[in-house]
Amino acid sequence: MIQEQEQEKLLEEASAVVREQGCYMKRAIDNDNLRDALKHASNFVSELRTSLLSPKHYYELYMLAFQELQHLLAFFSDKSRHGRRFSDLYETVQHAGNIIPRLYLLITVGVAFIKSKEAPAADILRDLTELSKGVQHPMRGLFLRFYLIQLCRDVLPDKGSDYEVEGVSGPDDAFLFLLTNFNESARLWVRLQQQSSLRDKVKKEKERKDLKVLVGSALVRMAQLEGMTAEFYRTQALPAILQQILGCKDVLAQQYLLDCIVQVFSDECHLQTLDIFLEQTKHVQKGVALKPVLTNLLRRLTSFLQANPEALPEDISLFDLFANFIRSQIEETINSHSTAGQQTPSSASSGGAMSVSCLLALQEVFQSFCLSLFPSRVDYISLILDDAFRLLAATCQRPSAAAAAAAAAAAAAAGSRSPPSLSKLHSPSAACNDGSFSSGGAAAAAAAAAAAAAAAAAAASPESSMRLQLLPEEGMEAVCSLLTNPLNVLSLQALNIASYSPLLEFLDANTRYQVADSMVAAVIAAGLPLDSAALFNHFLMLVSPLIEKEEKIKGGDDEGDAGEDDTHAVAAAAAAAAAAAKHLHQLAMLVHLSKAADTDEQFQILLAAKNAFSGGGALQQRVLLPPLAVAACRLLPLVLERQSLSEQRLEKSPVYGGKRVCQFLHSVCLQLVPVEPEIAFRLLLLAAVATEKANITAGGYAAICEEFASQALVCFQEEITDSKKQFAALTEMVGCFSGYIRSLDPENFAVVCSCFLDPENFASLAAKMTQHGAKLLKRADQCRAVLSCSHLYWNAVTADFIQNLLALCVEHCKFAEIDKDDDVMRSFRNTLQHLKLKKQTDPSNRYKSLDLSFEL
Repeated sequence: MIQEQEQEKLLEEASAVVREQGCYMKRAIDNDNLRDALKHASNFVSELRTSLLSPKHYYELYMLAFQELQHLLAFFSDKSRHGRRFSDLYETVQHAGNIIPRLYLLITVGVAFIKSKEAPAADILRDLTELSKGVQHPMRGLFLRFYLIQLCRDVLPDKGSDYEVEGVSGPDDAFLFLLTNFNESARLWVRLQQQSSLRDKVKKEKERKDLKVLVGSALVRMAQLEGMTAEFYRTQALPAILQQILGCKDVLAQQYLLDCIVQVFSDECHLQTLDIFLEQTKHVQKGVALKPVLTNLLRRLTSFLQANPEALPEDISLFDLFANFIRSQIEETINSHSTAGQQTPSSASSGGAMSVSCLLALQEVFQSFCLSLFPSRVDYISLILDDAFRLLAATCQRPSAAAAAAAAAAAAAAGSRSPPSLSKLHSPSAACNDGSFSSGGAAAAAAAAAAAAAAAAAAASPESSMRLQLLPEEGMEAVCSLLTNPLNVLSLQALNIASYSPLLEFLDANTRYQVADSMVAAVIAAGLPLDSAALFNHFLMLVSPLIEKEEKIKGGDDEGDAGEDDTHAVAAAAAAAAAAAKHLHQLAMLVHLSKAADTDEQFQILLAAKNAFSGGGALQQRVLLPPLAVAACRLLPLVLERQSLSEQRLEKSPVYGGKRVCQFLHSVCLQLVPVEPEIAFRLLLLAAVATEKANITAGGYAAICEEFASQALVCFQEEITDSKKQFAALTEMVGCFSGYIRSLDPENFAVVCSCFLDPENFASLAAKMTQHGAKLLKRADQCRAVLSCSHLYWNAVTADFIQNLLALCVEHCKFAEIDKDDDVMRSFRNTLQHLKLKKQTDPSNRYKSLDLSFEL
């Protein structure tokens, strides 16, 4: 804070001098007094000689002086006011006593000299460039070069400019001027760090970062030259620039200037020089972060080529250029890792080599580049994933191997130091004879020997070597993107890549969980159909962490027993379970995305899903099993239709018939009963409805329908204990049985009766439901439940019944003399309209005899 105050004070004092002398200079200019104008200009420019200001404050002082010098430049440019020849004026300003004001005034006069066209621009620019070498102080020299480029940017002899003279001043001279100033600025910038002591290293590093814009200004103006064609850039500009960058031997300078090249020059130039640029970047200093440089380059080219696909030359293979470069970096990292035994993946870099995490992040950007420009080239993505796997296999250890080695070492240590009591517990003979310790010791020794052998075998394997480390977190994030990005473009073709699954082995459990969740989200967002059992099974294997992750919290009944001290823990566990359930709901959607053309294939998909989902905990089964039951209910009518066609010899008979589907549906529902009885109860009712429809279609499913109905009643009796839940479940059961399973119609009672439940069995189920309704906890619930159960015993709603009911309603309306605009009358008219529509659209003609012509 004190140093900042001192800097502000010094800046204020210097700024006051600049303003004061600038005011005197402008007064002299108004009087056309050249001598006084030069004197006062020299006075305020002398303030730039200070070495006490930081780059930030020096820049503020420089800008203040720059604004004042613009008035002097305008005065010099108007020859009618000072009446001097520019050549004489050019010599006059060189008599200034100090080199800083001398060169600033000389540059100002030189620009006016070039504008007058009394001398070739190339000669004056060359002279100004050479004279500027007189200031070798890093910060003062950088600002002087910056001033030179700022003032001369509009007077360069560029192609087509007013200052181009054929054979005297041309685009080559403009480029040489900018290149020379760039080289000198880069040297001064690097020297700023080299002249600092170890104590001031951090401070100087910060100052250098503040001054880097001054160095890049020459490259910015160079890229704006009209003569900077792709051919000129390839043959002259880029080799000269890269020679200076690689020759400075400074990490910060090389990284910043390489990024400047990527940012300022045109995309056409980059396309023509990719081979040169990538080849030279291999020779940068150790510690230069190439990943951000190449990432910016790839993103620029992606945006440019997406907007201008015809701009890509046919003789240039972008994929091969970048793939070969990244492959060479991978080889260098692998070699450096193998030669440095104790070197970790994050630090394994020599020369231009990158760390494992940076290489993976670069491959992620390169993969996005390929997916954007070459969306149909699966082989490109395969090569990228193959290179990533080869890099990880040589430099990183698999988490499973690390855990196995640690467990083996722990078992070996525990076995060699096993106490007598534990040895007896593990000894078969100790259970019969407490005194026989030798047998227990032998067993412990054998276990220790086996553990030691396992540890030795793990240590002997290449990936369990001490030099192999686990992949850092940044690298895992990059691998996660490498695995999930292709799914959005290549669809499920990405799963067929050979190195896709092995890459998952290098991720820890949490990252694999995130990858699996991202993979499921990508498939669902793209609406990709899983149309084969093999594909579905393979995908479930990849996203198995979502299924295998055990539930972290207890059920709702246990939460009420938690004390006040455990409130936050319970809330956190509940939040974690809610998040896990959200991810599982996405996984459950995969069941509905499975759309095989063949019913047998679809059933195999359901079998594979059930086998996978059954391996999870209670939360996993609660979320994942219900979609299987719904999918089986949807599959059943398709199987029955295929069976019917096969009987007519129009189609091949299915391997898995309707009763096999019902068996699958039954096992899913029963598996869900102890986990989530309410959902299992509803699914059993749904299964009963599905089999009732199957019984109507094909016959022979009455016993299966009765089994589902009985299991629903058993689930209600044994698993649902809460009174409110019992009443809701009883209502659902009555609605299902009265509305779907026993839709008796007296007009075709004989036909219907043969298709539904046996009357005695149905009467038994109805009696049990009525008894349960009468035993509910609350009297009001008992009354409503028994009233609902009454629908089980009477459901003969016929056309005559509706006709009599309508006549009764009309009679009451006339007796009460209800106005025609009353709400009651409007409701009655809506009912008549609905019945008319039903009468017209009902295919069974059950309502054909209705007479709806009532006069109200």
